[in-house]
Amino acid sequence: MKQIAILASCILLLISCTQTNPAEEYYKKGDATGRLKDYKDAIIEYNKAIALNPNMAKAYNERAICKNEFKEFKGAIADYTKAIELAPKDFWTYNNRGIAKFNSGDYNAALEDYTKSLELNPRYTDTYYNIGLCKHEMKDYQGAVEGFTESIELDTSYAETYYYRGVSKKELEDYIGACSDWIKAKTLGSKTADSLINKHCK
Repeated sequence: MKQIAILASCILLLISCTQTNPAEEYYKKGDATGRLKDYKDAIIEYNKAIALNPNMAKAYNERAICKNEFKEFKGAIADYTKAIELAPKDFWTYNNRGIAKFNSGDYNAALEDYTKSLELNPRYTDTYYNIGLCKHEMKDYQGAVEGFTESIELDTSYAETYYYRGVSKKELEDYIGACSDWIKAKTLGSKTADSLINKHCK
């Protein structure tokens, strides 16, 4: 009888391990459709996941990314904020909320989120790049150059970082530095650097 009881327990354990988590399954469906840029359907799947598990931080984060694509910045910020409440040490979410705030035109608030992202992960190159974009829009061109430079020190392969650093250098009338950056951006595959090289680097 003891052996039968043990066998029954093992069978129940095996069944429980193979049962799917419905919220996770909806999340995975949302993730798959989101990668296909079908953001509307992705949001529907994330809604289902959140309805079943209101504490799934990653579902709020991914739903916010989709809302940002639809320019629903207020809704995206609200979702990122909820994700941060659930996972306050996630540097990526702070960076993403900063992007939504930047897209909504709230540059100071965006910088606050980028700063928090770097406190949690000082080697996240995307955040330095985003700081560069933000400071450029604020016409702090020297600050923009510094942000882009920090990003380049961590990752030298991203053409857009050189391109935009060159744009900021041009505003500082550093045409030699700007041209050097645009040429580097072109070698890395930038499709937009040529026009600036032709205009400013003769």
